[in-house]
Amino acid sequence: MAPYLTRWFGNPSSHHEVGEAAASALEDARARVAAILGMRSGDVVFTSGGTESNNTAIKGLVLGSLPRGKKHLVTTAI
Repeated sequence: MAPYLTRWFGNPSSHHEVGEAAASALEDARARVAAILGMRSGDVVFTSGGTESNNTAIKGLVLGSLPRGKKHLVTTAI
């Protein structure tokens, strides 16, 4: 990650040279993680931090297992 935090810090969604290099590095990282975990690269999701990761995982597991049309999730602060 060090080169991408110090020299190559382009937005991977931008359409300029540095952004496209960042997008390429991101897709390479996605493919490497997928290979290590034995999954498809399209199933690897990178998030901006822990809270977003937790919310994505919880919603994916819970809401994905609910019957069609039932989209309610009740939780507590705990």
